[in-house]
Amino acid sequence: MFARVKLNFFIVRYAIKEMVVRGAPAIAIAAALSLAVEAFNLKPKPESVDDAVQFLYRQLDYLLTRYST
Repeated sequence: MFARVKLNFFIVRYAIKEMVVRGAPAIAIAAALSLAVEAFNLKPKPESVDDAVQFLYRQLDYLLTRYST
């Protein structure tokens, strides 16, 4: 049976920081999943595709600069 979990960028960021998720491959998968969820749930809807891309780049930049393994 699968549990339903509300996943978002901040939960994954916390999990990586607190080492709930460990190991470079697992961290990369968790980060990629969180970005995919953010893209899917992006609210409010961005004015343009460029706005959405810039938002995701900021999230990705945060992960890359804070959690290098």
